[in-house]
Amino acid sequence: MTAEKSLKQRKRSIMANKNVNTQAQENTTATTPTTPTLPVINITKDYGIGKANADIKKWALDVIQKAFSAERGAENVKMVRTGNSSQVNELAIKCAIINKDGFEYEGCITINPTVKAIEEKVTKKGTIEPFDFESAVEEYENYIQEQAEKTAKKEKEKAAKIAKDKERREKAKAEKEAKAKEKTE
Repeated sequence: MTAEKSLKQRKRSIMANKNVNTQAQENTTATTPTTPTLPVINITKDYGIGKANADIKKWALDVIQKAFSAERGAENVKMVRTGNSSQVNELAIKCAIINKDGFEYEGCITINPTVKAIEEKVTKKGTIEPFDFESAVEEYENYIQEQAEKTAKKEKEKAAKIAKDKERREKAKAEKEAKAKEKTE
């Protein structure tokens, strides 16, 4: 994808996000025909982007928690506080019991969804670009394709090397057998 095309997509995405005023569940309006399953959240003076992001994250955690609770049991899915100097709330899931050297350990994961930026944001560490879903999907698909091509290339090179090594061994074996035959004659 060219930089110009990517910039145009970002600008379209930014404009679309600015046109779709957003707000929480109690302020949810009818869905648009293009995205029938997505609620519209309206940003107001009293209900800013921070509150909207918190509600989106809470919704995501609730959905994930319900899904994992159904799969692993509610007793194995809990909110936890993790981190050292900067602690965060995350969803922890016990996924398995791991036996190692006669001891049992809990195989756990944590999940902490990130609500992506809808507008450009400048921080001390740099500028955060607005998240463009379609571009991110395309970038991921390109990555997967590149990885598949790299794997195929490595496998082809490995097969060629194995064939070459086999040929070299067979040639060396034939030469050794020929020398042994000459000595016996």
